[in-house]
Amino acid sequence: MLVCVTGVLGFIGGALALDLLQRDVKVLGIDKYDGLGADPAKDKRRSQLLIHPGFGLITSDINAENLRHSIREHLNGQTISICLHFAALPGVRGSGLIRDEYEYNNILGTENLLSIMNDLDVGRFIFASTSAVYGDESQPFKENLKLKPARSFYGHTKQVGENRVLEWAQSGNPNRSATVLRLFSVYGPGMRDDLAISIFQKALEAGLPITLFGDGSDSRDYTYIDDVLYGIDLAMRELLNRRTGAEIINIGTGHAISTSELVHNMQKSMGKNTAILYHSRSEEEMLSTEADLTKAQELIGYKPQWDLVRGLQSMLTPALS
Repeated sequence: MLVCVTGVLGFIGGALALDLLQRDVKVLGIDKYDGLGADPAKDKRRSQLLIHPGFGLITSDINAENLRHSIREHLNGQTISICLHFAALPGVRGSGLIRDEYEYNNILGTENLLSIMNDLDVGRFIFASTSAVYGDESQPFKENLKLKPARSFYGHTKQVGENRVLEWAQSGNPNRSATVLRLFSVYGPGMRDDLAISIFQKALEAGLPITLFGDGSDSRDYTYIDDVLYGIDLAMRELLNRRTGAEIINIGTGHAISTSELVHNMQKSMGKNTAILYHSRSEEEMLSTEADLTKAQELIGYKPQWDLVRGLQSMLTPALS
């Protein structure tokens, strides 16, 4: 089986590609790679992936005019069983200041990729969405909630992306189906430097103060990367057996952890303490996120295995040694 993974040199896309390759699934990866030295984390993932004979890499912007041709060239007659779309401009805070960039990457990029998959007769599509689409709805978040406007522009672009994917899957083609995965605060080794756990880890390692935006009572459903990969695998299996239609599935733990509790757990795991500074909370940030996993459990059999304490120990212990 051959699958296409966009954003393949990113945190989740890279982990997914490695997981698939280790299970003898061929991967055609697409990533806007800026060359050696521009992003050391991407350099490392690229090296790890390229040693696998079943991996092919297309270095391209998701909106590039020649992407369609590049994919056809790499396929050389092969067919893509499923496309997993993880390429996106991430980040909640400040997304409203650069709306054009978010629209270009997250909306236009998704539309272009769907068009390409349509031309290639690819009938299975997984879209990586986010808990940020929920806004301030009642919790735990259920997939069938009628979404209100997202608090952040990033969340808005993911709402639009979801709609484009659902429209694509429900366009009347009997051989087309899609799954939207709403991922909740994914963390683990290799996660982005601008996310809370990475920022707190660096501060603790350096003995510097930790800055919290708000009073520390805001909470997130932190999901360890291994649970996310497990959820993606289950979703792929379900999708490949589904002829048509679209589904939206939450991937989280079903438990919200406050930022204060997160910091306490990190201090305990690392055996370090530091001062905590408090600043005003950004209006783009949600107060809390918590996934309702009823549908994930019933539809794909998803049951998370990693709680926060175990996940932090797995992530932080190698960094301390």
